[in-house]
Amino acid sequence: CRVACNACGKCVLDAAPGVIEIKRGLAVIDYAKNELAGPEATRRCPTGAIVWVEGAQFAPAAAAGAGRRPLEEVPA
Repeated sequence: CRVACNACGKCVLDAAPGVIEIKRGLAVIDYAKNELAGPEATRRCPTGAIVWVEGAQFAPAAAAGAGRRPLEEVPA
């Protein structure tokens, strides 16, 4: 597959220690260490499976305005 993680480990090598590790063939990000995260870990991903998003990438969905709305607020 050209768009899925192929467990090459480049992101692990480029990220701060402990931020990303390969588990069961996939890159797993430890969001508890997001203060150490930076875009350098995503630049060499050969499949584009991991990308860096500027802005509120670590904001909770509710704070970002996403999520469920009451039915009466949904446009008809």
